[in-house]
This record gives sequence, C-alpha cells and structure tokens, in this order.
Amino acid sequence: PKSIAQKGVVEVRGEVFCLESNFVHLSEEMRSLGLESPTSQRNIVAGLLGRKENIQLCRHLSFKAFDLLSEKDFKHEHEKLEHLKFLGFETPDYQIIKNSKTLNQKISEAREFMSGGDYLIDGLVFVYDRLSLHDELGETSHHPRYKIAFKFAGDTKVTEIREIEWGVSRNGTLTPVALVEPVELSGAMIGRVTLHNYGLTKNFELKAGDKIEIIRSGEVIPKFLSVAERKKGIFKFPTACPSCGSELQIEDIWLYCDNGRCP
Repeated sequence: PKSIAQKGVVEVRGEVFCLESNFVHLSEEMRSLGLESPTSQRNIVAGLLGRKENIQLCRHLSFKAFDLLSEKDFKHEHEKLEHLKFLGFETPDYQIIKNSKTLNQKISEAREFMSGGDYLIDGLVFVYDRLSLHDELGETSHHPRYKIAFKFAGDTKVTEIREIEWGVSRNGTLTPVALVEPVELSGAMIGRVTLHNYGLTKNFELKAGDKIEIIRSGEVIPKFLSVAERKKGIFKFPTACPSCGSELQIEDIWLYCDNGRCP
C-alpha cells in the first residue's frame, strides 16, 4: 500500500519473492533489454534489489508482510497478521495449531505446495501465538526462542534430460515431465522430474541433452531448479493434445486442451 491507516512509528517486516508466472515474464523482459536471463527464482530477488538501473523490473516481484512493530497493543501473533491485512498488506497463510494431528496435516500441505505451489518455499515457520510468551522466552544473539524455522532437507544433483513427456491433467492443463538419467536424491533413485509448466520450460528452452539441477525436498516429487549445461538444439512442445488429438491452446504460462470431451 502507498499509505496506511495508522499513526506513529511503524515498522513492517516481510519477504520479497518472485511468483513462478512473474518469473517467466521477468525473464522475457530482461532478454528484450539485452540483459542476461536469470537462472532461477532463488537468486533473482537479491539480484534485482541490488541494481541501480532497470529498477522497473522490480514490478515483477511480490511482497508478503509477516511482522509488525508498532505502539499498538497486541496480545497474540495472529492479531498482527490480521492487522497487516487490514492495512493493505499481503501476508503468508497461517493456521493456529492446537494438536499434533493438525500439525502433521499442515506439514503435509507444505510438502504439496513445495511441489506444485506458485512460488518457492523450503519449509514452515512455527511461532508461539501468545505474545507474553515471546517476552518470557526472549532471544539469543542468533535467534528468537519463541520461533523456529522448520525446513525440509533439500538434496540437489545435476542430471541429463533424456526426453520430455507432456501429460494432461483433469482440468486440461499439460504438465511437462523430464525423463532423466537416474540419479540418487535423498535416498531414492530419481528418473522423473517435474518441469512445472509450459512457460517455465519455454523460458529455459529445455530439451533432451540439457543438464539440469534438480531438487527433492521431503517426500515431494523431484523438481527442476536451474540449467547446468545447455545442448544445442531448439525447444519443442506439442501442438496436439496427447490424450484426444485436439489442437492445444496457450494462455500466459499454460498450455492446455479445451476440448470438454477430452478423456
């Protein structure tokens, strides 16, 4: 927001990140300006915020607020997040956990988001809701004792793409999957890697022979992170639905079949 409905000294803390769809558009614009295309969503934020030129590229970035320091008297952590929403900020999704069943369910949801969400995460943050506990527990010189980062161990390796398959989902969207040279990741042999969507695959011009960095975190499907080495050749994608043969449509970063009778 350009202004907020609160007087006095206020400090808003949060994180800048890049949505998957915005990353594709950002890459296209950087190439059109003659700039080097970013290699991954992980490092582009710091790269853009450190620039003194082409700062208009930062409009492709997003911000979520997760803390508010002010003179306002809050009793609970979630009240801060609700007030930040009231002031016009986007905030991370949160849930008040009261038992281990809900906790395990939330961890499972985070694993799923890591595989199919629209921006990159590496875990969750757990924090005591009652702010009186924050004062009581205090902080070390390194971190607060009332908050902990729960991160999934991410194992990365470089492997080579053998072939790219395009599968049709129930809503008609085509998802590219790379069949790769088998490699061991987090104790499992990996031969298939999700390439997210048409837009990202086109952006990196992925093809058989390319060497890519992949990651497997927790129990999620292994996914593409960045290109390690390119092979000469051109990016190809299907023009007909592999399920029903209908002509495919392109909308933003998605390739899809709009045949309502597609099996």
